[in-house]
Amino acid sequence: MYFISSCRIKDTNPAESRAITEQVENMERLLAKFKLETQKKQDILQRAQNQQSFLQDSRRLLLWAEGIQEKLSSEEMGVDVASAEQLLKEHPDLLKEIKSQKER
Repeated sequence: MYFISSCRIKDTNPAESRAITEQVENMERLLAKFKLETQKKQDILQRAQNQQSFLQDSRRLLLWAEGIQEKLSSEEMGVDVASAEQLLKEHPDLLKEIKSQKER
């Protein structure tokens, strides 16, 4: 809108034409600088979001690993056939869970 007004003034008042042109060029430089700074800030924000996501995933994975470690280091023994069968059933399930985490 400013540019359109400046074009009209250039047509009606040639003496002011140079000053108007300089102002328009200055505003265009400022706009370009603003766009560049905005892009830089968006890049910084995106990196921060990526780091936050990585941190959350790392915490989740650490908690999962601690839970698996507790299960694997358990010295629980089957006291009867049913409990021993249950422990044997859990072992492959833990292995599947570990493999699925590796795929992520």
